[in-house]
Amino acid sequence: MLPVVSIRHRAAIRWLLIDALQRAWLHHQTIALLYQRLAAQTTNEQHASLLAQVAAAKVRQQQRYEQMLLRLNAPLPQTETSLFDRFLIRLLPRCGIAVTLRCAEWIEQRDMQAILNAALILRSYRRPYRL
Repeated sequence: MLPVVSIRHRAAIRWLLIDALQRAWLHHQTIALLYQRLAAQTTNEQHASLLAQVAAAKVRQQQRYEQMLLRLNAPLPQTETSLFDRFLIRLLPRCGIAVTLRCAEWIEQRDMQAILNAALILRSYRRPYRL
């Protein structure tokens, strides 16, 4: 959730949206790696195929975030994964599929909420009438 502050400048609100999109782009890279690792670890071929499809869907979502950033003329974040993301990639697949999926879902929901909040704030500051 966005902190409750009074933001008066459209540029600052736009920066919130760009920041949320960049974080989501990075997190989807991590989540795709998580799904790929789970697919490689599972012995059930049907589960492995499904997890590989989900990983591909996360890559496509990351590409959509990339397109949104390009439309906003914002740079892509550095592709270097954070220490926390590297920790998640190593730890979560060892915790089991249920824990990994729940954590990935939580990360995605948090990112989506940040993007929606920033977009709604930005939209609320649009002028209804342009002169």
